[in-house]
Amino acid sequence: MKRDAWTANFSEIVACVYNDECPIPTPVPIPDPTPDPVERQRIIRDPSNLVPDVNLRAAIAETLGKPSGALLKTEDLARLTRLEADGRGIQDLTGLEHATRLERIELRRNAIFDLTPLAGLTRLNNIKLRGNQISNVSPLAKLTNVDWLGLEENRITDLRSLKGLIKLNGIGISGNPISDVSPLVSLISLERIDAWRTLISDFSALAKLPRLRWLEFGNDRSISTLPSLKGLKALRRLEIRDCSISDLSGLSALTQLEWLSLVNNAIVDVSPLANLTTLKHLNLDENLITDASPLAKLARLEVLYLENNIITDVSALSGFKNLERLDLRNNGISDFSPLDGLPDKTFVRMDGNPGFPSGGPKITGPWLWAIVPGTRLDDRTDFLSRATGGAATELKVATNGATEGKAVGKRKWALHRISATDGDNINRMTDALGWGTGEEIYDHIVYGSVILDSPEEQQTTMLVGSDDAVKVWLNGELVHKAFVARGAGDYQDFFPVTLKRGKNALLVALDNRGHGGFSGFFGFAPNAKYEVFQPSINFTFSTDTTQIEKGDTFTVHLKTENADNLAGWQTNIIFNKAVLKVSSGATEGDFLKQGDGRTFFQAGTINNTTGKITGIKAVQLSKGKMTRQGTLFSVRFTAIANGESRLSVDNFQAGSSRGEKINATPPEITVTVGGGAPAAPALYPNETALLHNYPNPFNPETWIPYQLAEPADVTIRIYAASGVLVRTLALGNQPAGIYQYRSRAAYWDGKNTVGESVASGVYFYTLTAGDFTATGKMLIRK
Repeated sequence: MKRDAWTANFSEIVACVYNDECPIPTPVPIPDPTPDPVERQRIIRDPSNLVPDVNLRAAIAETLGKPSGALLKTEDLARLTRLEADGRGIQDLTGLEHATRLERIELRRNAIFDLTPLAGLTRLNNIKLRGNQISNVSPLAKLTNVDWLGLEENRITDLRSLKGLIKLNGIGISGNPISDVSPLVSLISLERIDAWRTLISDFSALAKLPRLRWLEFGNDRSISTLPSLKGLKALRRLEIRDCSISDLSGLSALTQLEWLSLVNNAIVDVSPLANLTTLKHLNLDENLITDASPLAKLARLEVLYLENNIITDVSALSGFKNLERLDLRNNGISDFSPLDGLPDKTFVRMDGNPGFPSGGPKITGPWLWAIVPGTRLDDRTDFLSRATGGAATELKVATNGATEGKAVGKRKWALHRISATDGDNINRMTDALGWGTGEEIYDHIVYGSVILDSPEEQQTTMLVGSDDAVKVWLNGELVHKAFVARGAGDYQDFFPVTLKRGKNALLVALDNRGHGGFSGFFGFAPNAKYEVFQPSINFTFSTDTTQIEKGDTFTVHLKTENADNLAGWQTNIIFNKAVLKVSSGATEGDFLKQGDGRTFFQAGTINNTTGKITGIKAVQLSKGKMTRQGTLFSVRFTAIANGESRLSVDNFQAGSSRGEKINATPPEITVTVGGGAPAAPALYPNETALLHNYPNPFNPETWIPYQLAEPADVTIRIYAASGVLVRTLALGNQPAGIYQYRSRAAYWDGKNTVGESVASGVYFYTLTAGDFTATGKMLIRK
């Protein structure tokens, strides 16, 4: 359970463990609770029906492991030590008088009105009877071993019969028309009273109870005045919610209180609370508070909830030294800077205020993700280092970024996008990558790495939302941490950061300490300028060998890598008709069919006379789990003459499942038959163009392809992100043609002019060919 839920609903959780507040199934429909007296007497006197109530008899048989219609004997009932039969339609408890070893009984939401059969069951220590039709509790008078008694939602008005239950620790009387609690004054062991929706206006009669520490009251909008709590010096926890109370002066004397919840009332003035200096937990959610300054004296506070009020000034809240959580959501606060002096451990929630900045688009990726063993993020543990034996560290990845496919313990860095809206987006991502989800990854930390390219240095704001704890590094510096348990569906925190010009390495870490949902949201202010650096999708031809003999047959494969969301493609294949012929048509590869995906594939039309295959295409109809590389199609050729043939694509188009066009460098390959001299290109491009370098990111080398519509002097200059010239590649005068494959494209070995390897980062390459100039961007990642 999340810490937020635990804190906000603490009484329900404790009640679930300690009494009878847990949700239960819908009750079985029951007949009229006042059966015909003659019929009732007839059933009771039938010696074969020791337990005449059919539903009670079935519940007992089930507890004892007997068939539901089995005859119950006295010795069977004597074996009962515990009976749980919530919502079973039970009316009559007759027969339970024989269950003399019964210690715990849970019969919530039935139709019981007579407790007489319980009168002699002196071993009972826990009784839960919420939601019945009980008005008379006198049969319980001698059950002196009972320590919890749940009588909620009945018809009880008189508690005098309970005055002898001196071992009673807690009693639930919520939802009864009770107005007088003075009969409880003799219950010297009493620690807790649940009294929601009652008529009680005065608890002062219980002032002498030495152990009464916990009181719950309210949940009734007609209540506008605090009940009298005079003299309750032992009280440590008080919860009064969902009323219309505005005057808190009746609380000023309760200086021993440690936990106070006054959620959803009509409170404006909190000054009566200023003397409650022992408070550690204070919840004032959903009131009408404008001035929180009287709370500044509560120096021991660890948790303070002030969300959903009308507060505008938080300067008085800046002095807390022990505060771990401060919730200020949905107020009128424009300036949070006074809170800068709070301890680092203080987690502040600020969204829903004028001073909480609007966020720009969330970074969906693609991110590189890794998962490693670990339960809770903290200030001391580097879980990446622990998983890799020091080979990878948070500082290294936060400075340089991650590398796809590189091992991190038993896993590898893997590329995947995350949803910008899903409150369980990290669980969705880990499941999609085959790492598991939910409880399968509870004891794990998830890291995400992404490279951002900024056109200039920027002072901006970063925004984060997380379920649960989160740490954020930017360019090797830890810029944010929140060791919390919370849910998240949007941004929750914000803080100033600097994006430097060029490459920015962002690393995040998330834990799921609270279990349940698992999410993360990361972005910057709307005016921040940056791009997520995405590995370029590559398409390449491959074959076993490019040197063959006349008469040989060989297969050429078109393959892809770094394909994040490729869902369809089409192309034509061009080859030298004088050297090669197609011996068998295109066959579909495995890429789109991974994970039992379904596709539509067309092999195209072969024309060996013109040297062309036209109309090869594939579309993904249903998607399975996919990797980012594979084969699109294969074609088998026969060498018919000595010479050289360049195999290339024409009209190549690729698209994503979202209908987006995927830009890619058209692949080509040259096959030599019989050692023949290279032939001149059969086709010339219509325009000069600079193409995408490959691979990208790279380490340590890359190829820069281009095409020339006419002969030109070609020069490629490589610049650092700062604008400094790193290297000049003077390629000389080149004839018109396509310079794409590695034997023809420009090559850069990742070194500067003096032969030194350059650092990781974003670089720019500029092609000059005659009057033509174009620039591309690439990333070297080490």
